[in-house]
Amino acid sequence: MKEIILIVEHDDDDIKNFQDHIQELNAGYEVVPEKEFNRAIDRINELRSHGNKVVAAFIDLIKIDKGDRKEPGLNTIAAVKEHFDDIWIVAYTHFGKEYSDKTKEYGADYFLQKPETKNVLTLDFLRKKTEKHAKEHNLEKTQYKDWQFDILSKILSGIHKSMTRITSGKDRHAKSVGVFSVENEYDLQNLIWTVLKPNFPEMVDEVPIPKHMGEPSRVDFYIPEIKTIIELKHVRENNQAKKIPSDLDHDLTWYAKFVEAEKLVFYVFKNGDVTFDFEPMKASLNQKIFSRDSKTWESVTCIVRPE
Repeated sequence: MKEIILIVEHDDDDIKNFQDHIQELNAGYEVVPEKEFNRAIDRINELRSHGNKVVAAFIDLIKIDKGDRKEPGLNTIAAVKEHFDDIWIVAYTHFGKEYSDKTKEYGADYFLQKPETKNVLTLDFLRKKTEKHAKEHNLEKTQYKDWQFDILSKILSGIHKSMTRITSGKDRHAKSVGVFSVENEYDLQNLIWTVLKPNFPEMVDEVPIPKHMGEPSRVDFYIPEIKTIIELKHVRENNQAKKIPSDLDHDLTWYAKFVEAEKLVFYVFKNGDVTFDFEPMKASLNQKIFSRDSKTWESVTCIVRPE
């Protein structure tokens, strides 16, 4: 995941000014030319579809066309605000401050005249304003977070289909040896880590949690971006499968000690010859709101693959 600031602009000097500050803010930036104001919404959707987070949009209000002053930026502000309330919108222009009230009516969060941008848009200013906006809009609860969790769910739900490419015992050139073998939980952890880490760069593994009844424990993976614990189980035979429901029930109690986490995902990978029926367990666990031992999870999800 990368934080991105969108710049709707055509002036190279202004873009350079924004670029310097944005890079200091440890964020990325994208430029949508003024002549393509209507591309802003599409570009934000594209950025988010690749796992990025658009945190702010700087929009130049005025476009001069054959000497005439036009205001397409106002419509862009309204469109961005309508689709993405969590994005901090900065409107600016060479022209007078009479646009200040007008831009706020359209949904802008802040207004600047262009001569002010070099002095005002400092690193400290940007950081404070984006943090204040996030707090006011309670962005930890926005659709962005849900959307990131959906990406995680899709990856875990479908990764078994791509596993066959490297675990089936033959590659596309019909050689006899597989590239990778998922023989145990450690193999599974390595494989899942390799796939998830690029999508969730802050993800950490083997995270210790407070002791429960005097015993220490660790969670397999924790993704701070979406405050989600991932617990992996590798099931090789039916006798082992029978123990999984009680193991997960035990984990629910244990992981309740991890106060920062809001979501919990159990991923159970079973060998093809395991016939144990996991459906009752899944039906019991897959809940949007799950309360257990003074811990209220925003959601608990159980994924069993292959089905």
